[in-house]
Amino acid sequence: MKSMTQNASKPVAWEGTNVGGLLRHVKSGTYYSRISVGGKLRWESLRTKLKSVAEERIREKKADRRKARMSGAALRSGKMTFREAEKSFLEQLEKNPDISEATKIYRRKGLKKLNATWSQLSETDVRKLGVVAVRDWWTGMRASGTPYVPPGAKSAIRNSTGMSATTANCALEALRQVLDVAVESGAMAENPARHRLIKSARRSPARKDLPSSGKFSAMVAELRASGAAAARPCGDMVELLAFTGARIKEARALVWDDVDFKREIVTR
Repeated sequence: MKSMTQNASKPVAWEGTNVGGLLRHVKSGTYYSRISVGGKLRWESLRTKLKSVAEERIREKKADRRKARMSGAALRSGKMTFREAEKSFLEQLEKNPDISEATKIYRRKGLKKLNATWSQLSETDVRKLGVVAVRDWWTGMRASGTPYVPPGAKSAIRNSTGMSATTANCALEALRQVLDVAVESGAMAENPARHRLIKSARRSPARKDLPSSGKFSAMVAELRASGAAAARPCGDMVELLAFTGARIKEARALVWDDVDFKREIVTR
């Protein structure tokens, strides 16, 4: 098998295999696919050092590319609706083993919000989705959101107007991902949702209003002197959380063996 060098300045040795488009990175041992997409070679890690696993994964990628090319050929003589692009995206999402279940849930949540905020999007020909249309939806959606009201509260939190940046970005990313499928299939030339004018919403930095050292000590002292049955242990827990930075679940999981009394530190 022959080795290849990526460039002269940063030599990276690659080892060819008997499978077309499948190469092994000699130094790491990881297998990569090298497949032509839109006339350009796309390198992608297959995230495995086992040749048998790599062969299976590259077969799947090649099958996806053939399907995309066939779809693209058909679409050039017809059209692709957003619903069709979304269906293709979801199929790829569900069978991708490298995407965690949490990420898949996030993507589906974004699609739900996208379709709920953009009427008649599903039946729209993707070729009609330009930068202006995307910008109008993006601006309107963020302005028409409902201010956040915490559970049990009677009113929205201060400075909460419109849709949260997290929710808005989730929907925007879903749009970008689906239109990427349309571009790859040949149904549209470029993705308008990735235009420089369409920028992700900025998240407001969390406001920290921490008590002074003296005020914190007074709060803990008041808690311990409250007369409640678990007043003292509750005070201990508050101090533990404050001084270690541990989350409540992490603090609950601590045992005495996790504490080094000589050095006065938590070792876990």
